[in-house]
This record gives sequence, C-alpha cells and structure tokens, in this order.
Amino acid sequence: MRRNSYALAALATAGIPGVIPVATSSTTPEGEEIESALVRDTQDRLWVVSAPSTPTAGARLAKEIGVLEALSRTELAPYLQAPQGFASIPEGGRAAIALALEGTSLHLDEVSHDHVLAANLGRAVATIHNAPKAACQASGVEEFTAEEVRANYRASVARALAEHPIPSAVAQRWNHLLAEDSLWQFTPRFTHGSINEDTALAVGTEVSGFTGWENAQVADPARDLTWMLHGLDAPAFEAFFTAYCANLDVRPDARLEERTQLVGEFAVLEWLLSGNDTNDQAIVADALEMLRDVDDDLAELARREAEQEFDELASHDPEVTPER
Repeated sequence: MRRNSYALAALATAGIPGVIPVATSSTTPEGEEIESALVRDTQDRLWVVSAPSTPTAGARLAKEIGVLEALSRTELAPYLQAPQGFASIPEGGRAAIALALEGTSLHLDEVSHDHVLAANLGRAVATIHNAPKAACQASGVEEFTAEEVRANYRASVARALAEHPIPSAVAQRWNHLLAEDSLWQFTPRFTHGSINEDTALAVGTEVSGFTGWENAQVADPARDLTWMLHGLDAPAFEAFFTAYCANLDVRPDARLEERTQLVGEFAVLEWLLSGNDTNDQAIVADALEMLRDVDDDLAELARREAEQEFDELASHDPEVTPER
C-alpha cells in the first residue's frame, strides 16, 4: 500500500528533531517506487521526504544518497538536495529527509530566450564535470573508460540491427562513427546522467540545483550535454557551450559536440532496447518512429551539403550552371 503525504510527514518528524509539520503534499509521480512528499514545518522550512516502497527502490535511493553525501564536500554542494536526516521504515530500509532546493523546473524554451541563463547552465554543468576524483570514488558510482563506453554502444547497435528494422542510413552513420578512433578519445568525467526539466532547477537567471542523481557515473561527458544540444536553438547552445568549456578544469576533447549529437541518437537506441526488454511494443514503435525522423534529418543534411558543394563549385567555375 502506498504511503500518503501524512505518513511521509511523520517520517520527517521522526528523522529530523524539531520538525513539526503544518502542511504536506505528495509529489510521487505515477508508477514511481520512491515515494516523496513536500513538508512545511512551523519554522517555515520546506522539506523533501523520500521513502522506498520496494527493495529495488531502496537500492536506488541508497545509491543516490551515497552520491549526494560524497558530493556535499565539493563545489557542487550548493546544487544538492543532500539529506539532513533519516528515518527507519517498517518494511526495511530508511527514508531520507532533505531541505528542498529553491527554484522551479528549468525549461529549455526559457533558456533559449535568456543567454545569461544559458551561460549559467553551462557553468553549472561544468561544475558537475569538475568533481574531484576522490569524491567520484567515494560516491561508489560505476566508472567507464572511453573504450568501454564505445564498446557498450557497439554492442547495443549490433543488437538493435539484429532485432529491428533500423533505417540503413542511420545504421551506416552509427557504424562509421563508432569506427572513428578520434571521436572516442576523451577523458571520462563525473556525470549526472539525467539532466532534464525534471531534475534541473532555476531561480531567475541562476541555476539553483540538480536532483535525481541515481544515474550518476564516471563516463562520457557528452551524456550530460544532449538535452541542451537537442533542445536549445543555435545561439543559446553556443552561449551554453562556450561557458561550459571555459569553466572546465581541463580543456574538453575536440569532438565533444559532435559526439554529443551521436549520444543523443543513441538515447533513442536505448529507448528502443528498453521497450524490447520489457516487451512494450508501444515503446518499440515510438523509438522506431523517432529513428525514421533521424533518417529524414540525415537525408535533408545530405541534400543541403550537396547543394553547398555545387554552389561552391559554381562560384569557382563559370562553366558550371544550374542547368548542367
């Protein structure tokens, strides 16, 4: 049975001395196994209570708590909703209680119209990627080398090609880029893994924090940039990316932006395989439709490149005419 917000508020009282709730509301998304609620107390503090409803959810929450505790000793601390206390739950495991971060969901249409916010988002993501090695190791997250990242994508592509009608141009692009060694010469960094409007918060033009750290890894930094690359217009992404690169402790690899585009396409591939694994044909159909859109985009790009090459040739050779 799911806990209501009053039961979760009681956990806040048990976990944090002096918390006396005056208002509470459930924030648990449909189907989510980690139940959550906002609790306001008599001191006008706003708390977030998170409690697992299954052993699997308990493991997920424990992983996120480990990440938050390790990062709370780094420059990322202001961006974190780190637990201030815990309360045991009857079914086993524990609930986490944290002061809620200020801010509202960060929407990319707003970022596209505010390049100051875009630049601040770039600086915030760079702070994530600058997390020191000791904190990464203390967090207990999985670590992948660049070659392991590439090998995992190769395996996923091979599996998808064997089981689904992937458009040929998309498959050729993926295999071609996976074979390019220079594209995969990067230094793995600590990554959030799920930066989107559900996990990024802002107050005005400032990024106020990130939630949802359960997919954190030491891996390809490109995985944290795909949401911005695919969701921002070109000028806003340039403002974001310029600030991001300027605030990294080490210069990014030369092909990071290009690889980010590819990793965004691989997100569709992962969506397809998740539908396959759960036998959810609606997900499979949705992912295949998205890949057909990628195929259309590649065809349009090829057409534009051909036109540009023709125009350049025509500008240097007066005998080349549109009729020819």
